[in-house]
Amino acid sequence: RKPCAGRLDEEAQSIRAWFVTLGDSIAHGTSVPPPQRRDPATRSRLLECTRQEITSGQPGRARDALIMLWVDEHLEMLWRLERHLGRMDDEQPQPQAASAAVA
Repeated sequence: RKPCAGRLDEEAQSIRAWFVTLGDSIAHGTSVPPPQRRDPATRSRLLECTRQEITSGQPGRARDALIMLWVDEHLEMLWRLERHLGRMDDEQPQPQAASAAVA
């Protein structure tokens, strides 16, 4: 049983859904989906949960908690990438503006 894992699984599914939507938008030429908002309290709850598991005195629980921290770091990198890619669509010149600039 990994008590800290439930919320991370939800976040992983949310990130996965966003990247699937991004792929569809690229394939179909539609706009990039806006970046999702991440609950800032999520990380502090994870840290509290892992702290409890690490100090439980049970090596297996401590190992699992450390793995969850590692997973959270990977998810954080994907959240950052999502925010970056979500802003890129805003920075692209609109087709009307590009044609007006040529004329």
